[in-house]
Amino acid sequence: TSINVTNVCYGSVTEFSLTSDDAITSVVWDFGDPNASSNSSVSMTPTHTFTASGTYTVSATVVINGVSEIYTEAVTIYAVPQQSTVSDWLQCTLNNDGTYTFDLTEKNSEVLDGASASQFDVSYYHSEAEAISGTDPITAAYTTAGPETIFVKVENQDNTDCSYITSFVIETSQQPVVNGMTDIYTCDENGLYIDVDLTDKIAEAYGIQSQSDFALSFHTSQDDANNNVNPIDIVYNTLALNQ
Repeated sequence: TSINVTNVCYGSVTEFSLTSDDAITSVVWDFGDPNASSNSSVSMTPTHTFTASGTYTVSATVVINGVSEIYTEAVTIYAVPQQSTVSDWLQCTLNNDGTYTFDLTEKNSEVLDGASASQFDVSYYHSEAEAISGTDPITAAYTTAGPETIFVKVENQDNTDCSYITSFVIETSQQPVVNGMTDIYTCDENGLYIDVDLTDKIAEAYGIQSQSDFALSFHTSQDDANNNVNPIDIVYNTLALNQ
């Protein structure tokens, strides 16, 4: 007589059955999971949801022809990675063709979300079907302009059935180039404040780039521009000093 076990990923309903050459009169199961609300069964084909991953000693007390015998099986319940939400990857590029070479492994830490890389493997695919079957993973840096959906599979190294699949989008955006800007010189009209009209500087900043592709703002410091804070008005009222 032997114990059969299926569905051993944590969170799954694990199924049990017996194989015997003789007719089984009765059976009492002990799942070795004392923290469970129900840790036993008298069904010939019971199910049990284990309370944690790990190895459990499952026993079946079997009665055949009036004789009782205990059979045991070490059942390992494998951890399943916690599914995380992976952010899309929008990458600026200076390539004329709009492409960028994505090293998808840079997403591993975000995908694992604190799970151990020594316990779970991460792989990337072009389609969900490939991710499900585990065929043709993207194994090298991947060059594309996108947008493209990348499918991610995270699986337990000891049992690849214990896995999940998620996805994110990769896409490139052309890096804007700020053209060289000429200074503005104007006369001080009232001895203190002047209005500086920056309208003409818009075309100068864009150059041949499409104004519909980019947003432009003016700032009074490099830090403000870098952090995209405190933009000034197109007609800027300022002290009659160098700005």
